[in-house]
Amino acid sequence: MQICKSMAQFANGGYVVNPTFYLDEKSKLSRMDFDVDNIKIINEALVAATNEPGGTSYGSRLNGKLKFAGKTGTSQVTKLTIKDREDNANPNAREYKYRDHSLFAGFGPIEEPKYAVTVVAEHAGPGSRIAAPIASSMFDFLFKKRVSNA
Repeated sequence: MQICKSMAQFANGGYVVNPTFYLDEKSKLSRMDFDVDNIKIINEALVAATNEPGGTSYGSRLNGKLKFAGKTGTSQVTKLTIKDREDNANPNAREYKYRDHSLFAGFGPIEEPKYAVTVVAEHAGPGSRIAAPIASSMFDFLFKKRVSNA
């Protein structure tokens, strides 16, 4: 929840987000203690990570008018041994409980953010290979729903 809340706050230009469970609940707007220029730099990096070649989630980007921004993450459960590194070991070949966790957090559409999405897949592997494609599917669904409701 905290990761998704942070993405929503960057997406809206730095206003604190207090999640609610009901559509009719309103929260007071207040600014985060971040310089607006720094928020802009962070958002540009999030857009690049998903939409520019070389970005960690570039392979999961959406083609079309509506795009999302975000960042992948991989949480290492156990450290690789020197032997693992020398053998170029596949981390997913390890016993399930020792596999890395996969993360992605993002927002979209870029131009007028409406959604914040966070995917955490335990013991699933790298964020770019597991969590980012899941998030991409979620954004694709949300964007299509938004267009059909317009």
